[in-house]
Amino acid sequence: MGGIAADVWSDVVQLFVLWIGIFIVLGYVIHYGGGWENLLPLIPEERVHALNWAHGLGDGATFGFWPMVLGGFFLYSSYYGCDQSQIQRVLSTPSIETARRALFINGIGRFPLVLSYILVGFFFAGFLKAVPEFAALVPPEHPDYMIPVFIKHYVPTGITGVLLAAMFAAVMSSIDSAFNSLAAATVQDIYARYVRPEASDRHYLNISRLMTVV
Repeated sequence: MGGIAADVWSDVVQLFVLWIGIFIVLGYVIHYGGGWENLLPLIPEERVHALNWAHGLGDGATFGFWPMVLGGFFLYSSYYGCDQSQIQRVLSTPSIETARRALFINGIGRFPLVLSYILVGFFFAGFLKAVPEFAALVPPEHPDYMIPVFIKHYVPTGITGVLLAAMFAAVMSSIDSAFNSLAAATVQDIYARYVRPEASDRHYLNISRLMTVV
């Protein structure tokens, strides 16, 4: 009730649009960089090290494996245990077993998606060395402009539209979950409890849609 099915299926569509966009960018980076065999030797050695065993307590490190494990435990415990934007999906499953399976698939499925992000950054590190004129286009104070600048100057116009859709998909996949969860929490915890406790399910559904718009 209140749009959870639309939320779930729109996220599925957005996932594939986003993933297609990632591989399009990766393909053009490799193409304009002279092929992966040309880019790999140019990638700085420190980019190859996946793990930093630093603990961050007096060793000057700002990122390390152990802080990531400790912080990640609390972050994802709260995210998948208490956050309405995530837990609303679990609560809509027909059984506990289905909920467990959904959480397991979610955990496993994150790895290939994150790996594709990493590969894009990995090859961009070599692309910056292979194509100095591209490095000059990226403002030093805004390294996060790198991929938008690349899309603007190196990707054909029609494909740019697909990548723009992928960016919107990345944003919307977070926002639509938040909209839906805020509407559901507002209706169930405030409106149904204090304003109209005896109303019908159809009435609550309409109010939930109104809340989503608001």
